[in-house]
Amino acid sequence: MRRTAAVIGTAAVTGLMLVGCGSSGSSASKDTTTTPAEAPTTTKAPMTEASLTGVLLTPTELGAGWTADTSSSSDSGPTPSCLQTIGSDTQVGEIDADASYTNGPTVFAGESLGAQTSAEVARSSYDEVTAALDSCTDLTITSDGQTITGTISPSGTTNYGDVSRSYSMNFDVQGVPLGFEIIVAQVGDTDMLVMYGAIGPARTGAAGSMADLAIKKLTTGAPA
Repeated sequence: MRRTAAVIGTAAVTGLMLVGCGSSGSSASKDTTTTPAEAPTTTKAPMTEASLTGVLLTPTELGAGWTADTSSSSDSGPTPSCLQTIGSDTQVGEIDADASYTNGPTVFAGESLGAQTSAEVARSSYDEVTAALDSCTDLTITSDGQTITGTISPSGTTNYGDVSRSYSMNFDVQGVPLGFEIIVAQVGDTDMLVMYGAIGPARTGAAGSMADLAIKKLTTGAPA
């Protein structure tokens, strides 16, 4: 997942915009993602860019109130310095797709997929991403002349896909807390990152519901 760092940077910047737009008297939108039955972890044939994009979750699949966030592209997100090595040795043949979503003025989510040439390569990419996240305890991101700082910490292994880890990422933006829950997983020959963020502390379980939906769609073509 060579765009992992940019996706995280974009999430932080989107959160910064949410703070500016929704912190004054706004209530956070209710998490409406549903948790389906446990998904299988066997992937289909190697994907093209178009087919990988086609298995990204849609706002409708996430639930009521969700819309696609087209305000920025993960390719243009600022890269936290401690994550800049991710993707430096990306394998030939990796295909990437990602999407961002918002729910009202205070909630943000994102999904990033990286299809590899084999499950072995996907595991190597997963190991690279999680090793970088494990070692990146402090984050500094600058966007449009404004610098925000935060922390990221591992929450432990989780049961999504073939192997997965979760993380908590928190920022303080002009005195307003901004929390993200992140799950990184390997599903066959595809790596996946999902994140759920909102004004306030990270919402435990919200990213997990999203990961269930994402894995079900990746492996079967439908989230339910």
